[in-house]
Amino acid sequence: MSSLDAAKYGRMIHAKLGEDFIQKMEPFGISGSSVATSLRKYGINVDAIIALLPDLVDINPANKEVYEIKPINAALLGEVQLEGYLQVFNYFDPVKTWKPGSTYVPPLEVTLDPLTYAIVSPPVRGVILYKLFSVKDFAKRRALNVAQSQTADIQESVGISTLTTLLGF
Repeated sequence: MSSLDAAKYGRMIHAKLGEDFIQKMEPFGISGSSVATSLRKYGINVDAIIALLPDLVDINPANKEVYEIKPINAALLGEVQLEGYLQVFNYFDPVKTWKPGSTYVPPLEVTLDPLTYAIVSPPVRGVILYKLFSVKDFAKRRALNVAQSQTADIQESVGISTLTTLLGF
């Protein structure tokens, strides 16, 4: 899968999980909003940090959870980003009870188009990981494997025929 396709599908996964999160966590779920927007819900004005954009925020006073969504190969980056968001939330919120998300249960599979889907993990320390699967890429890899196998079979047959001829069998 090309990096452009991966980026496109990554945006689609974020959007679909954001919609699901908002629906399931209503009225407290926020998707893709800045830290400042989330903290304003508590009457805390911090316009200076408007550029920080956690993926999902549960502003329920009983939860106060933050989530980051990442492809499986970027798990560590997700943990680092999430820790940064939590530090900012807890710095500006006098109650200081923001934590990595754990209550949201994302769908286990997200269909992105007829030939592409993602397997999604439950949050681990607030990070939701996904792995893309493309039927098109699978078919390409399978066709390449079959072609390589057939080439090897032909080479083997030619080699055996050559040895048989040389050895006089």
